[in-house]
Amino acid sequence: MELVRGKRTIKIGKKGDTISSSLIADKPLVAKYQNGVVVGSWVNEAEQRTVYAQVLTSLTNTPLSTTQLTNVVWRWNGVVIGGSSSNFEKTTYNIGSIQVPALKIKKDIMNSIDTTSSIEFSANAYTGGYTTAITALINVVKENISANTYNAYIIDANGRGATITTTYPSVTLKAILEKGGIEVTAGITYQWFKSTMDEAEDLANDPIADNRMLLPGKTQQTLTLTASDVQTYDTYICQISENGQLVKSAMMSVRDETDSLELMYNVEGIEDDLQPGGSIKYTPKVVYRGTATPASGSWVYKYQKVKVDGTTIGNQTSGTSVTVTYTEIEAAGVSEISVLFEAQEN
Repeated sequence: MELVRGKRTIKIGKKGDTISSSLIADKPLVAKYQNGVVVGSWVNEAEQRTVYAQVLTSLTNTPLSTTQLTNVVWRWNGVVIGGSSSNFEKTTYNIGSIQVPALKIKKDIMNSIDTTSSIEFSANAYTGGYTTAITALINVVKENISANTYNAYIIDANGRGATITTTYPSVTLKAILEKGGIEVTAGITYQWFKSTMDEAEDLANDPIADNRMLLPGKTQQTLTLTASDVQTYDTYICQISENGQLVKSAMMSVRDETDSLELMYNVEGIEDDLQPGGSIKYTPKVVYRGTATPASGSWVYKYQKVKVDGTTIGNQTSGTSVTVTYTEIEAAGVSEISVLFEAQEN
């Protein structure tokens, strides 16, 4: 019995984004300061951030490559970033086997700024015989933190967009907990989970019905995955505790581009710019990867809405489609949520 999974993210209150483009940072774009002094300076190479463009059609999880994108322009707070910038470096980034445009941040660009700022991307995208102008935006935040402020996130330790390929058959995820802007590992424990909408999987290793499967023995800071662990596009969650007390959770998805199947989402609405009163509707279909050809067999579709840390929103649903409204994102007290998809062959 085949199982195919996927994920889409819906955001509210962002200008200029389109249904097919988004910017992703390899580490959180939060510049941290204590008493006016930067913590974890981005001048240090190990702390530098890379922002890359993920341009999707409304159908699949396969991004467009640099060869399909022309007239690429990057802007910082509306000002075009030139080739001689000391703060930024235009580069590329590999999402699996797909090379995409990227921008490396090399300096503490928030030193003299006290408000939320933005990096913007624009280009012409060629797909399906048509060229479309696209834009995307990502915010950079300045945060004054105390010595006890916690933050958690997961990174792809290999820097390949958390994608399994023929060339690179494994992905290693690394969970990071920061306290006062500094990574901490002493007294820290980890527990990894895999998102699932299968009740048997959910309850296989613990009695808690929470749409995630506890992974026994996966208690290290890193988690290495191969194609056998990933059903097309799986989402993993890490709970991080300090001295036995849960402090934060983080979530990250892994894509297997060697899988012969994937989901076609058939999106109705603008995912990256959902407006008040608006909604996004998905009517997914399982197709053969890279095509619009439906996969053989009969499929049952399930859905679960989640926050960025993996916390569920509402109950699991099923059926031929799922809808997300502005009102329910606002009611969840967040600016974005994700929808996890699961297709089970009958």
